[in-house]
Amino acid sequence: MFGLFTNHPANLALAARELRLSHDGAYRLFGERDGIYVSARLWKQQSGDNTHYYTTVEAAHPVPLRMSLNASREGSLGRFVRSALGGQDIATGRHDFDRQFHVRAHDPPRAVALLEHAGVRQAMLAVLEARRSQLSVTDTSASITIGGWHSDLEELRAMLNSVFPVAVAVRDVRAQIPSSDAEKRAQGSLGPAAVAMGLSFDAAQLSVSGPRPRRTVSMRAVYQQDGGFITEFDVRFAESLNLSLRLLPQGGVFSAIGEFFGTQDVVVGHTGFDAAFKVKGQPEDKVRELLSGDVAAHIFALRQVASDLEMTDQGVRATAVGLRDDTAALVKSLGVVDALAAAMVERTWGGTATPYR
Repeated sequence: MFGLFTNHPANLALAARELRLSHDGAYRLFGERDGIYVSARLWKQQSGDNTHYYTTVEAAHPVPLRMSLNASREGSLGRFVRSALGGQDIATGRHDFDRQFHVRAHDPPRAVALLEHAGVRQAMLAVLEARRSQLSVTDTSASITIGGWHSDLEELRAMLNSVFPVAVAVRDVRAQIPSSDAEKRAQGSLGPAAVAMGLSFDAAQLSVSGPRPRRTVSMRAVYQQDGGFITEFDVRFAESLNLSLRLLPQGGVFSAIGEFFGTQDVVVGHTGFDAAFKVKGQPEDKVRELLSGDVAAHIFALRQVASDLEMTDQGVRATAVGLRDDTAALVKSLGVVDALAAAMVERTWGGTATPYR
């Protein structure tokens, strides 16, 4: 259903009730069924003076494949462009499947290992039999995108019933796909790091996590579409600081955005700190008090172990480029991030310096 005057949010609210999903109040449905996260969203893309409208329905893989997989249908134009650019499809050796889908991946042997499972191929071919030719299967999900905004209940139900079995089939064989060398390295370093820090280790998700007073700490190896990895260190506060806090590097893109919208900088009063960072937040006196003293020192220490730093009311996240596969370095890096978060927690909710509660 696509029309200029269609009340899509109202239609989606109805669909959410019928499909037992959540509705964000606007143009998105989301939820979980049998451990698989599903969503439907209506979105648009601007191209020059033209606006293009789309509907995407998606079922996510509980564990990412980490092979830069892209299996989809393409028309003759897509095949011509790919050929001109030197692209090459991965053949599974199954004629009925290979003539319907074009498969690409950074790790062809593991992609073939996935698609050798009859259940995965059959689930994907069943989508075509249901006349849904827009199926795409990637590292993270099975999805269908069609032109126009479609909020009709039965249309959304049919699309969800197409992608969900594909995600189920991938989930059911994921553990049988051989781990890549990078995954093995990550598991070999993250597991001992979890033990050393008294945290839980999820080998499939390449993540470590656990509770600390008034916060939760985690770190994980995150696969990138180009075949590389980043390592994330994250601490989430148990409750928001309620300061609209945002710390930005001086001279960066986000700093320029802040200046454009006229947001006021908070001067902490530490010469080196104020030269390195822009700080946004309200009320200014409480932000200044929070970031003074040992908190500023911890922020400087964190810059030595991470290429990117994000501080908000919800927590602290630091990102390091590449796969960090040294256990001692992982323990040290998460310790530095957590030390900053702990200092913020202490200054906010405990100790003698508590600028707000």
